[in-house]
Amino acid sequence: MGKNKIPATVAILTLNSEKTLYRCLRSVKDFAEIIVCDGNSIDKTISIARQFDARIVFQFKSEVKNIGIKDKAEARNVALDASIYDWHFWLDSDDALSSKLVREVGRIAKLKNPSQFVYQVPLRQIVDGKIVKYSTNLPWYQVRFFHRKTRARFVKPIHEQVSFNQNKYHTGRLTGSYDVYIDKNRLENFLANEISYARKDVESIRSNLNFRWYLRWIIGFQLTTLLGLLIRIPLQYLRFGTKETMPLKIELSRVVGKSYVVLKSTLFLIRKLSKL
Repeated sequence: MGKNKIPATVAILTLNSEKTLYRCLRSVKDFAEIIVCDGNSIDKTISIARQFDARIVFQFKSEVKNIGIKDKAEARNVALDASIYDWHFWLDSDDALSSKLVREVGRIAKLKNPSQFVYQVPLRQIVDGKIVKYSTNLPWYQVRFFHRKTRARFVKPIHEQVSFNQNKYHTGRLTGSYDVYIDKNRLENFLANEISYARKDVESIRSNLNFRWYLRWIIGFQLTTLLGLLIRIPLQYLRFGTKETMPLKIELSRVVGKSYVVLKSTLFLIRKLSKL
């Protein structure tokens, strides 16, 4: 490990990520270990990763190229198991760490006797080069940095999360952001991506869908979130205007995604109950 390196692992999932990976890796170059967990990319992803001395591990034991990921938690755990440092930070190839966050993580990782072992990190969204200050999903904090002592594992195949004993380990909160970049191409395809994620959400709950689950997950969360979006979106633009606000296309795409989950799940449940 280099003298000034951060004694921690940063793990990144990739698949044909040549357009964004350099920016991502440049932001984490101070970490002692960089792991790129790849889905057998066919572009320059691997060669870019090697420029930063990243360790390459693969999401699948397969020679087949260009494999789309089905279980992100499983791939995250592959990278986690391959890491050699106790502290672990995870992100995607189109993310980057702010310099402030890197300094915070470095300070914590170098502590001999840390008092906390799990940290949430705030999200900052940058759309077509513009920092978004106002969005229906802000403020947003997510567990991104944790210590091996917690025995944390990644769960959920689509919207993966870090699972750990929350009764035993209190969650701290950092102030530096991890940055998610949405370029013109991603912006143009945002609706299609939201629908794709929504379809995967529905498929993931379809086999376990019953009336109790429907009330708790679809009504209690998805429908509540959808109604909240419908209220907050117009109020957001009336109050803050459009200059520093999330583009309307993205906000409406989120509405469509949530609507799809609620509608399809309702139809599945009706069909299931009608067969009883």
